[in-house]
Amino acid sequence: MKEEIKKFAKKILPLLVILLILGITINFLYINLILKEKTFYRKEIIYQDYISNITDKKLDYIFFGDSHTFHAINPEFIPNSYNYGTGAENYIKTFYKLRKVIYKDHVKVKTIVLELDPHTFSSRLTDETNLFSEIELYSQFASLEEIKKVRENDLLLSLWLESRVPFIGKGKEFGILINRPEFNEVYPNGWLKNKANFSLADKEKGAINNYESLYVNQERISNISFEYFIKTIELAKQNNISIVFIKYPHTKEYDDIITKHNVTRNDYYNYIFNIVNKTLDVYTVLDYYSLFPDKDYLFGDPEHVNYIGSEILSKRIYNDLKRFNYYKKS
Repeated sequence: MKEEIKKFAKKILPLLVILLILGITINFLYINLILKEKTFYRKEIIYQDYISNITDKKLDYIFFGDSHTFHAINPEFIPNSYNYGTGAENYIKTFYKLRKVIYKDHVKVKTIVLELDPHTFSSRLTDETNLFSEIELYSQFASLEEIKKVRENDLLLSLWLESRVPFIGKGKEFGILINRPEFNEVYPNGWLKNKANFSLADKEKGAINNYESLYVNQERISNISFEYFIKTIELAKQNNISIVFIKYPHTKEYDDIITKHNVTRNDYYNYIFNIVNKTLDVYTVLDYYSLFPDKDYLFGDPEHVNYIGSEILSKRIYNDLKRFNYYKKS
C-alpha cells in the first residue's frame, strides 16, 4: 500500500508543480497586463506617483466621492489639491482611503471635500458588485478581518484568495489582450476627462436609466454606507482636518425624473445633517446641484459634467473655498 502511495505521489507531484507554476504565471500576467489597466487600479498608481512628488507631502484639498467627483473636479484649477474620487465609490471605500492617506501615505491634509448627492448612500453602491469589489487593492491598506466585517458572508480564506490570486474567476477579462478597449483618460491630478455631450443624447431615456439604476428597488440610505460616512468625518475630526460637503450639478432632465418619482432632497438632507450636527460643530456645504440649468452641453450624461463643465465648476469651487468662511451647523 505504501509503495502504491509513493508511486502515485511521484506521478502527481510533477503535475502539481506544473499547475502551480502555471497559476503563478497567469496571476502575474493578470496583475501586470490587465489589473493595472483597470481605472481604479491605474488611479491608485497615478495617486502614489503624484504624492511622491508634492512638496512636504501636504495638500490643501483632497476630494473624495464617486464618479461625480471623478468627472467634476479638475485640480488644475484648484491649487494644491487632488481628486481621489473613483467610480461607484461608497463611504466604506472612502473611509479606508482617507485612513491610508493619513496613516500610511503620511500626507498632511488641510481640508477634505466629501460628496453628498441624492444617490450617495443608495444601496446600489454597497451591493455585491461594489462591496470591497476591488479587494486586491483595498486589502493593501485594510486588513482581511476589517473587510470581513463588511463582507460578513465570506470566509477569510476566500477573501485571501480573492486578494492574492485575483485572476480566479476573471478569465473573460483576458480578452483585453486581444481586443484592447479605449480606456478613459485619467490625468496625473486624479481627474477623468469626460468628453461626452449630453445635449446630443436621448436625454429623457438617459435620465430614466440613471434613476432606475440608483433608486428602483434600492434603499435610499444604506445603513452600512452611512455608518462609514460617520466614521469618515470622525476620522477627519480626530486629525484636525476641515470638512466641506459638496453637492454636484445635475441636469434638469434628471431632476425632473427623480422629482416625478418622489425622490425628495429636503427630507434626505435634513436627516443627514441632523446626524452630522451631532458629530461636527464646524463644516461647510457647497451646493451646486442646480448650477447649470438648461446647459446640457456642460454634461456628459444626466448627472456627470463633462470636461467643459468641469473647468467652469472647478474654478467656481476654488473661488468659493477661498471666499466662504466655515460656519457652524449648516
